Amino acid sequence: MRKLLPILLAGLLSAAAQTPTPPATQPPCSETPRPLAVPGPNMSEYSADRENALAPANAASNCGDYERAYELYLKVLDDYPKDAHAIMIAAQAAARAGRLEDAIALYQRDLAQVTRNSRVLHTGLMGVYITLGRWQELETERIATRKASLAGDKSLSPDGYTIETLFTGKEYISVIEYPDLHGEYHTRDRFQLYEEKDPCSGFTPYIDLESDDADQAAFAKLHPDKAAGGDAAAFSLIAYTSPSSQWYLAVPVSDYASYPQAFASAPDRWLLKSYPDGEPTYQTVRADILSLTEKPLTKHHNLAERCAVTKP
Repeated sequence: MRKLLPILLAGLLSAAAQTPTPPATQPPCSETPRPLAVPGPNMSEYSADRENALAPANAASNCGDYERAYELYLKVLDDYPKDAHAIMIAAQAAARAGRLEDAIALYQRDLAQVTRNSRVLHTGLMGVYITLGRWQELETERIATRKASLAGDKSLSPDGYTIETLFTGKEYISVIEYPDLHGEYHTRDRFQLYEEKDPCSGFTPYIDLESDDADQAAFAKLHPDKAAGGDAAAFSLIAYTSPSSQWYLAVPVSDYASYPQAFASAPDRWLLKSYPDGEPTYQTVRADILSLTEKPLTKHHNLAERCAVTKP
């Protein structure tokens, strides 16, 4: 028996060594709040008290339990009814929990008292309107957002701010809006196709809703009375697929009849659609973009893809 014992122990050790180790599992998300905030040089006593009150709701939100987070945020608002930050994150939690009407009320409540750094509130409210398909209210909010930008709200840059990220089912498209018609071609919205970014040139293709000289000349012919007021113009969706497409057309464009010849001179700048009767609603343009991008304008690239062209 004593002779067999070493053999048995060796067999057991060998079997233990061959037994696969169970895969490591992610620990469950903990809703334990972070350590208490304390007043200091960068935090007032009021802010510390508020952050400590928000901590349980923040923890629930971080774990994706937005319904519970929303209910906890509402309790905090009982004690901080006018706190802009608390109202904002409560609105975000309401939207994520599917309480969209509550989210609208909270966003509007906060916007009624906030005069700066309002980007998150405006874009959050627009996102809820888009989700609900309440397009007329969306147009009203777009105008209010433009006014806030032009009034000097630094969170809404006059050089453009993102109002939505579209998903076509195949790629994400960032939508940038300009409060005033922007640049040489008078762009209202830019749809950036990030997954078509060229790894060699670094250029990201985009589609602009713009009202260039040709659009304005065409509108003046079709609607002279409206054009005389200066408040309306025709628009077009134009695709820019390479860095060279950003340069001005080699052929002067005076009306839509000139477009085929003009775009032949700039093959990487495509006319996708015209809106000859005035600026289209975002609902219309959004639907057209989703339709036009069912197939890539150029080519989808892996975000980690490197340039395959080697220098001589």
